[in-house]
Amino acid sequence: MRKKLILLTVILALASGCSSPEETHVFTLYGNLYMKTTFRDHIATFDNAPTDATDKAMIKIFADENWERCQTIGRLLTEDWKRTMIGVKDAGEQRFWCEKGRYRQ
Repeated sequence: MRKKLILLTVILALASGCSSPEETHVFTLYGNLYMKTTFRDHIATFDNAPTDATDKAMIKIFADENWERCQTIGRLLTEDWKRTMIGVKDAGEQRFWCEKGRYRQ
């Protein structure tokens, strides 16, 4: 019984380290293929922050910067797509969007 309790404690300690507060500043930019609107293409991950940043206020600053950069790049890519598709018949729709966290399918 004691071994199971120790093993459970170790597992919980390791699992709690998986969702570190430093990951709250990470955002990922996705896009779809213009003819397949359900497709999720990984464009970029914005995770700028010092690895030793532990101050929540400092991490929030990096999170805000990463979010703004992700949104800006997404807007620029969307505008570029629309500009290059002017006059193209059946161009479809290209979308770019940001989500919190690292890339996932």
